[in-house]
Amino acid sequence: MDVLEDSSTSSQQGEKISNGNNKNNTLIKEVWTYHHEKIFIEWADKAMCYRWLHNSAHIDYKCYNTWFTIPVICISTVTGTANFAQERFQDDMKSLVQIAIGSFNIIAAILTTVQQFLKISELNEAHRVSSLLWGKFYRDIKVEMAKSPSERNPPSVLLKHCKNEYDRLMEVSPIIPQFTITNFKETFSGKRRSKTIGNRFRSLCCVSLSCNDDKGDYMVHETEDDDESGLSTPMNSKKSNIKHRKLSEKEKIEKMKMAFEKIHKPEICDELVSTEETRFKLGPNDYIEDNSVEIQLIEARKQRELIGATFVNDFSILNGREPTFIEFKDGVIKSIQKEFIKVDLYNKSVRELKGPVLA
Repeated sequence: MDVLEDSSTSSQQGEKISNGNNKNNTLIKEVWTYHHEKIFIEWADKAMCYRWLHNSAHIDYKCYNTWFTIPVICISTVTGTANFAQERFQDDMKSLVQIAIGSFNIIAAILTTVQQFLKISELNEAHRVSSLLWGKFYRDIKVEMAKSPSERNPPSVLLKHCKNEYDRLMEVSPIIPQFTITNFKETFSGKRRSKTIGNRFRSLCCVSLSCNDDKGDYMVHETEDDDESGLSTPMNSKKSNIKHRKLSEKEKIEKMKMAFEKIHKPEICDELVSTEETRFKLGPNDYIEDNSVEIQLIEARKQRELIGATFVNDFSILNGREPTFIEFKDGVIKSIQKEFIKVDLYNKSVRELKGPVLA
């Protein structure tokens, strides 16, 4: 993805700049935190959902396109052949044949016009492309999150480019139909699997309530007859295989439900999450990280003060006086970044010899 290529280029340029500076210069490196990863995980989850939704919509529209196109092809072929064979019909049948051919031509024209009006072919291709783009976006974030934090691109650069890519995909992607959204929720919430023919027939039996109540025990435990017999017959082994199959099916549905509840779903899936849930909140680990950054800043400030005091002391020994601010600035410019050379630093350095000098 161009996003990650641009971000890697930016990080390489940043490393070159930092390596070119003096070793005493203090450049604080960006650190990956839990909150950065939380943002990317949410985007990756939504991208995964959008990929499935657009792919499902592409399959549906491809089916619609087939059902609109094949009848038109068949009707056009039959009517075209019938036009050449009109003279072979009897005179009393020619009028009926012409009416039939005209009717079929009208039906084919109506189907073609409806297909063009609904833009089935365009939507089919648009959903296919969107599915590929969302899948690529999801895989790129997934690979980036799988890396060690020290091997990743800087979080600020990656955030900027991924946000732009996410917004672009939201703009160019076609609207997902409601039946696809309903299919998505029913598939991953386990509702679709329960709508089988066996369950429908089971709900019609007179003891459906007792069957549903004891279904969990039926899957896990064997019957008392099997325990009493203790014989491994083909019938018992077949029943055991059926029970294990039903148990594995139930476990798959439960895992699917848990994964569906855990992921971040798009807002189009009737999911409304308050902004309060995404507000930045500090945790214990964040306090430790903030303290470490603060300690780095304090150590860097002390290092600058030490360099300034050393220069003032050496200058006063050689010249018998304190340096002016301009002389101080020219003397420490090679060891301290320009933006940190201020009057406050000069005053603190001079105080080591004789009190405040410059107000």
